[in-house]
Amino acid sequence: MITDVLDTKSAVLVAAITLTLCVVIERIQWWLNPLRKSKIPKVPHLIPWLGSADAFLNDTAQFASKWAYRLKSPVFTAYIAGMDHIFITEASLMNAAFSGRYPLTWEHVKYRINSLWGVYPSSAFTLARARGNHKVFDKYLMNTGGLEKIMSKYQRILNERVNPYLLSKIMSAKPSDYGKGGNKEWAVSGIFDLFYGAVFRATVEAFYDDHTLASDEMFERTSKMLRCLHTLLILPRFVIRLFFNGKCKELAEIGNLFERKIGCYKMKSKDGGNLLQDLFNYYESLFDDGTMDTEERWRIMLVPLMASLFNTGPTVFWTVYYILADEVVYSAVKKEIMSIVHDNSCNDNDNDNNSSATKTNVSFTLADLNKMQVLDAIISETLRLKSTMRTVRMRTAVADFNMKLKVHGETKAIPVKKGTLVHVPMALLHNDAQVFKNPDTFIYDRFLPVNGKPPVFTKNGEIIPNPVNYFGMGLSYCPGRKLAVAEIKLVIASIFHKYDVRFLGGVVPEKSPKVVNETRRTTNMFPLEDAQIEIRPCD
Repeated sequence: MITDVLDTKSAVLVAAITLTLCVVIERIQWWLNPLRKSKIPKVPHLIPWLGSADAFLNDTAQFASKWAYRLKSPVFTAYIAGMDHIFITEASLMNAAFSGRYPLTWEHVKYRINSLWGVYPSSAFTLARARGNHKVFDKYLMNTGGLEKIMSKYQRILNERVNPYLLSKIMSAKPSDYGKGGNKEWAVSGIFDLFYGAVFRATVEAFYDDHTLASDEMFERTSKMLRCLHTLLILPRFVIRLFFNGKCKELAEIGNLFERKIGCYKMKSKDGGNLLQDLFNYYESLFDDGTMDTEERWRIMLVPLMASLFNTGPTVFWTVYYILADEVVYSAVKKEIMSIVHDNSCNDNDNDNNSSATKTNVSFTLADLNKMQVLDAIISETLRLKSTMRTVRMRTAVADFNMKLKVHGETKAIPVKKGTLVHVPMALLHNDAQVFKNPDTFIYDRFLPVNGKPPVFTKNGEIIPNPVNYFGMGLSYCPGRKLAVAEIKLVIASIFHKYDVRFLGGVVPEKSPKVVNETRRTTNMFPLEDAQIEIRPCD
């Protein structure tokens, strides 16, 4: 009994000493931190070391909004998991901070992504700090000529394999019970299965040149994995090992299916010639000393693909959902697409007067996709209202610097130490009633050009240059942003120009489909359940 009492007292004493040490160390850190002298307000907290971690992880956007209001400052700091984080919540300050003037990169996020795929810590750090892969992406995805070639290949894959496979499977299934139009019966599918299914299959085949990797099994397994990616990205590694070990094994199994392709590319010429080959050559050059094994190499090659699908999936889903939810929007999109099809058909007839055959598949060039301003506006509104509903952009300072921001009319030099995490909650900007009229309402033409010019959005008399900032900016601008939008447009246009599409029974669902992290944590609104639709060939 006495021993038990002593053990209990010892445990309490150790806990008290540990707690006291944590508090003392934290106070010393703050006293030495140059942020203290900048007079930027700090979020109060009670728990040593963890600080505001629980509230931050629970709902990051709400956390930022709440403390910006309480502290009456658009810039503040918070102590989270042993370090001070900086939050910026004002639109003009967000653009100033992430404009590229300051050494803020997304290497922390890249490290977490590579780590999730089983890349060893030393290799993951090297990859996170590397910048050369952006040059490779820019060559193929930001250059008009390179992007044109990729989209031409993408379209050929859609027309020859992906759409015929998906649509024949849908049309051969049991017709809908909700009605028939002449001899053309409605068939039932889902927005996710059809539209995201097309994006997934065409992207995988375009990237790896192997249609066998774009199988139904791979679609199901990858979609399941992407639904939990947001959670895995924000949790500590030890928590993932304890509670999500099964998910990590699933990641490894998915990677195994791609491994043989990496071996093929490794044996090819070092002259490059396509995106995958150039990427592989670049990663080879980073580890030419043999510090990265073969398994890590093929895991890395999956990262760009998964990053693309992770963001494109929910965006194409909700874009189609909003189009079908309003007959005016649906008619505007169909009219725009069919107008381009008609113009191209007239041009083809002018160029070939002897040809009277009707083309089975219509091809949309990159120039055609750029003409789709209504679809552009709808995608932007979807990104604003859904894809970024509860997202926060996080960047890492890769050097010490002073960040000059105008706060309450006064320019403040905020000292930022190397390794500090800077957070910009885009959800606050995208739902700001002072920037957007009726911010909670989907308005399809909100971003339509006015007299040939983009609409102007302002706050407090200042123009907001990037009112919808989904793809980043500055040093961390997403190199695949043009490809992502082009993919979404092309998949929608390739189906809408040949088929009528509506919700099941022509009735808009009363409730929106459930999404990942619907009530807690950050989310890009990746759907957990599909929305049923009906489809039939156009007259």
